[in-house]
Amino acid sequence: MILIVEDHADSADLLVRLLKRFGYDVRCATTAVAALDLLKELPIRLAIVDYNLPDHDGMWLLRQINGDQSLSAVRTFFLSATFEGDVARRAFAEGAGDWLVKGVHSVSRIIETVERLYRPTPP
Repeated sequence: MILIVEDHADSADLLVRLLKRFGYDVRCATTAVAALDLLKELPIRLAIVDYNLPDHDGMWLLRQINGDQSLSAVRTFFLSATFEGDVARRAFAEGAGDWLVKGVHSVSRIIETVERLYRPTPP
């Protein structure tokens, strides 16, 4: 299951339709706190996170995921209109699988990233 953490309804809807077309089971959250609740309730394998959220930024959510042993199997990447080199470097240092910029990276790149990160980590 994939969790999209996106507060803009049109962006979330587009991503949901795209991922469902590729056969993924998808859920959405519009805030970091709501995302954390879903991560604890559902078998999420991949979280696609916007950096700018109304309650906390995406880095806050990444730190919460990393700090909770029960969420250790969740992989993350950022899909955001924001790109700040320092923030992206911190995200990678904290385990984010990628940072893609909305409107810059192609749909095929988004799907490639999802497919790469959705696969289970080898033992």
